[in-house]
Amino acid sequence: MIKKIFLFSFSLLLLLIVSCDDPSSSADSSENDSSDNSDTTDLLVSEDFSSDSLSDNWINYDDKGTWAISAGELSGARDGSYTFLYRSDLEPTNTTVSADLSLNSVTSDKDGYVGLFVHMDDENPNDTYCRAVIRMDKDDSSMELYLEAEKGGTSVIDESVSISYSLGESVGLVLDVADNNYTATLTLSDGTEYTLTGSSDDLISGHPSLYVRSGEATFDNVTIYGNYDETAVSTDDDTTTDDDTSSDDDSTSEEEEETADESVALDVAGDGETEVYCADFDALEDAVDNMKAGQTITLADGVYSGGNLNIQNVTAYEDYPVIIEAETSGEVYVDETWKVENSQYITVKGISWYGDDNRYLQVGNNAAHITITECTFNGVDDPSSDSPTLITSNQGFLTISELCDDIEISYNSFMNKNNTGSFIKGEYYDGSDVWGDAGISTNFWIHHNYFYNMLPEVDEDDSTDFEGDSDRESIIFGTKETPDYETGHIIEYNLFEDCDGENEIISSKTSENIIRYNTFHNCLGSVSIRFGAGTEVYNNFFFGDDENLNEYDDDRGGIRAYGSDHLIYNNYMEGLTGTGYRTPIILDSGDCDDASGDDIGGHERAYNCVVVNNTIVNCVNGITVGYNYSDYDALDNTIANNVIYDSSEAFFTIGESSGTTFEGNYAYHSDGADSTISVTSDSKDETVSATTLYATVEDPQLSDDGTVYRPESTSPIIDAGYDNYSYVTVDMDGGTRADIDSGADEYGVTGDLVPFAVSDVGSLIGVPVE
Repeated sequence: MIKKIFLFSFSLLLLLIVSCDDPSSSADSSENDSSDNSDTTDLLVSEDFSSDSLSDNWINYDDKGTWAISAGELSGARDGSYTFLYRSDLEPTNTTVSADLSLNSVTSDKDGYVGLFVHMDDENPNDTYCRAVIRMDKDDSSMELYLEAEKGGTSVIDESVSISYSLGESVGLVLDVADNNYTATLTLSDGTEYTLTGSSDDLISGHPSLYVRSGEATFDNVTIYGNYDETAVSTDDDTTTDDDTSSDDDSTSEEEEETADESVALDVAGDGETEVYCADFDALEDAVDNMKAGQTITLADGVYSGGNLNIQNVTAYEDYPVIIEAETSGEVYVDETWKVENSQYITVKGISWYGDDNRYLQVGNNAAHITITECTFNGVDDPSSDSPTLITSNQGFLTISELCDDIEISYNSFMNKNNTGSFIKGEYYDGSDVWGDAGISTNFWIHHNYFYNMLPEVDEDDSTDFEGDSDRESIIFGTKETPDYETGHIIEYNLFEDCDGENEIISSKTSENIIRYNTFHNCLGSVSIRFGAGTEVYNNFFFGDDENLNEYDDDRGGIRAYGSDHLIYNNYMEGLTGTGYRTPIILDSGDCDDASGDDIGGHERAYNCVVVNNTIVNCVNGITVGYNYSDYDALDNTIANNVIYDSSEAFFTIGESSGTTFEGNYAYHSDGADSTISVTSDSKDETVSATTLYATVEDPQLSDDGTVYRPESTSPIIDAGYDNYSYVTVDMDGGTRADIDSGADEYGVTGDLVPFAVSDVGSLIGVPVE
């Protein structure tokens, strides 16, 4: 498994030359005289971003404007971390921005990427920019200084120079922007300088920023300087007397000290501004354009269809989030696209999306700490109708793209989809715009949602002919380019009913994710670990029954895995009818050995995976190791402590595989006939009897408690499991295991995890379509 370690340490020196009444006095306790009485002020901002003190919040230093520092998870092992420092309200005639960076080491297998960035247009900050970038290449110890500027989508500067360097070498980067001229200077510790210059009209004002992309390097001694025309800075007192500007007294009065202390406060909504009420779309759009941290924007009940809504570049805080919510959950209807971009700590609550030709809600462009809760995404023409009609032209419900982080999706209902596209989609970002390196969003927390009625593609002339569109997953994150990205997504406590879109209910195409505590009822397809390594699927309940079956197919699946080091345990499966790709559990063989290499997009064989302590009852098949591909065997996997009861075809299907370990398994058919307990070996093209190599052939004595099958007091599976799997500490109910039983349930212990019903999840707003 790939392990990325991003280490960031920034040393702190904070010196702000501040005073509401005297621009030549200092706001800190220093006795040093900051400057003369010229019309410019040198500002220095530096921050210690240590792993102990790092915060996700922005820290604002207010004095004749705002310096803002965004920590951006720099101490975490997350791809795509970044930092902004900018002065928010200046109109400088000269802007000089510099950073002294010490490049100590590159600790990841990816390139490091840091730089200075200047937004050049206050009205349209994403439209014009200038940046100087250091790009580090770990493999050949090379470095590139890259300078570019763009205006209105047209490049006016685009040049670079390659530099050799050694790990641990000190690197200083300075970007000067003045009088339409740009100079980027990079200085190595031996004094060698590399310079790139350029010039362009009308790009002289803007907001300086320091940013770190990918973050595979350790940096010390970071200092940001800005040289500004002080006359462009407004203060609380618009009138300045000669006495105010020429005082020789360095002392600070109590009133001035209080002002200096208050200047460090967050820029949040004040009294009377925290609650905003919107009766229509125009009022909502105005509220969004002027929103401040700490505000709650409440939408009156009704339909909001005045146009698309863009929530962009909003800085809120963990203690002062922005909340956009329905006055009555489910009574605010939206048939347009909303976008949340480049913003943080935003909550969208209780909104109901419907209609066609929309993607409903998009979160993107480096958004972080976004919560989508108690909303409904309903693919019908009129959710308020008693007989709504399914639509077929919308392309998606909720999309997360462009390197977002920490996205919570909770207590929502995703309902009635009859077209290409997923309920929730986490997209891959190819690195095509100014933000730099390619990557994917991280740390989704998807919990307590209701997923209902994802319809498959069928033949137009025969609605019972299931054609199998490959882009109708309930949840998907990643693409063929993303197996090696460790995204850390958690999908838990969700209910999936009649999610029949295709082979995959959930499609995981990245590494190091967790899928747990979910309930799947009558869903075609499987939970698919399609790419990646180190994903865990545990404590899920899968049910298939003859009630409420759809008309398309009867191939209800379980869990399918490709890639390496996956853990599949404590899952309960009953009544699953799937074969092939959709058997209850399959560790498949592959058409390649590395789906992220030359065979990108291939089916990487299952390697070093563990299937342990699962219970499979009354299913057509049991556990499969190697089946669909013949190029590469499923290799060195473990099948342990599983209980398979009354499978009608094969308890184990052993196909293209080698090095598989079997221990502690039980397999039995209730008619007691040994001849029906078999192992199908596709690679040998023969059927052999089950032996202790695969399982103990003995009645596990399971009884139906009305919800699931559990072992009786005399069951031979009690204490029969191999205690070799340290992560199996509880059973499928969450009860603590003592001596390990085989199967998902530990006899005699109880826990809080039970199969979910509709009442346990989702907002349940809108009328389901039968």
